[in-house]
Amino acid sequence: MGMNKATTWLSVWYGISGISDGLFTTIALWAIQRTGTSPWLITLSGISLIAPRFVLMYLGKVIDRLGPVPAFVVLNGMALLTIGAALILEDHPIVTKGLLMGALFLITTLWQEVRLTGKAIVATEARSAQRIKLNGRLFAVQNAFFLGGFGVAGLLFLTRNWFHQTMVIEIALLFLGLVNVIPVAQSPALRSSSNQSKSGQSPNYRYFFATLQRLWQTQQVRYVLALALLANITIAPLAVGLPTLLHRSIGAHGTAYSLISAGRPAGNIIAVLGSEVGSHLSVLLGSAAGGVVMGVGYGFLGLLKNDELLAAGIALLMAGLGNFFVEAYLTAYWQEHAPTASRAQFFGSLMLLFAIAHPIGLGMYGVVGSSITISQPFLIGGAGETIFGLGVLILFVISRARKGTRPKPGRESVSRSEGV
Repeated sequence: MGMNKATTWLSVWYGISGISDGLFTTIALWAIQRTGTSPWLITLSGISLIAPRFVLMYLGKVIDRLGPVPAFVVLNGMALLTIGAALILEDHPIVTKGLLMGALFLITTLWQEVRLTGKAIVATEARSAQRIKLNGRLFAVQNAFFLGGFGVAGLLFLTRNWFHQTMVIEIALLFLGLVNVIPVAQSPALRSSSNQSKSGQSPNYRYFFATLQRLWQTQQVRYVLALALLANITIAPLAVGLPTLLHRSIGAHGTAYSLISAGRPAGNIIAVLGSEVGSHLSVLLGSAAGGVVMGVGYGFLGLLKNDELLAAGIALLMAGLGNFFVEAYLTAYWQEHAPTASRAQFFGSLMLLFAIAHPIGLGMYGVVGSSITISQPFLIGGAGETIFGLGVLILFVISRARKGTRPKPGRESVSRSEGV
């Protein structure tokens, strides 16, 4: 089947993106923060990771019309130039930090385009259970290589020339991604999407607001959207918070940081079995369970002291277990609403909407960061994720209760009675 071939090439692309994320993001964040732990520096480095989501709606439009090649090639070329400049100018700390933030933006955008393409291809599957399985498998591949990236970063921290070696490896990964984009572009799902109606040609800002209005019109979808936005606001500082817990010896503590961070993708990989066994479950129930587990994991991190490294790894393992279910099930939930002719642009709009929440959360941390400890954002993020999970669980229970009280439909289609 065409989908099997498409997802095989996608898995290779996801793998390249995973090892790049694990390696480059770890090294870059550490290099940016190693001489300072100001809340505003953390906020800026976080925004360099979040800002790529703001261009995804445009990338979605390009993917729907032209495939993933044009934008990927341009972004890849700009990332290569930026990393090359950082490699040449590594003796100038301030310039290097600026280049690294730019490289984080470009490379994160590049690999987000990979995931955007994957979501658009998987959305063509008719059955929700199959979408959950495919989302889970691709996510597991990404996180398996993510672990590899963390491992390489941890080893490199123990060498004297860790920064230079990382830049060279990242250049090689970008070239591999460039080679792999061609077979992915041949996916029948992408070709059929670009040949359909002209809905994907509407201006981006109009499409964005039309998507938001469309999702907001269905009550259940509206609540899930609001809860997801809340979770994204509270969890924003967590991705860039860990380096500041271990800002002493780069060799020993940089390696420890890599090993602790590996707990999250390890949890994601273990949880892939849940998507295989539980793909028949409601997407709301899967998302709810994931949100609660992830919230407990992150909340536990907020209670730890700097030297409790093993406990921190276990907490991130637990957070990864929950994160996987939220990703696999909630993505399947949104894929149910993706228009056939503009799937990638739809997901770009959705990812932009969630991205708007992150700068709000990072900005709030920048304002109050001087008066709170670095561990407290983990408590806040954990509480936000737990509220998300419990809120979605309540929606699931209410929807089941309503189904139980409705009279059984006669000859009418059951699908007409449900908006989701």
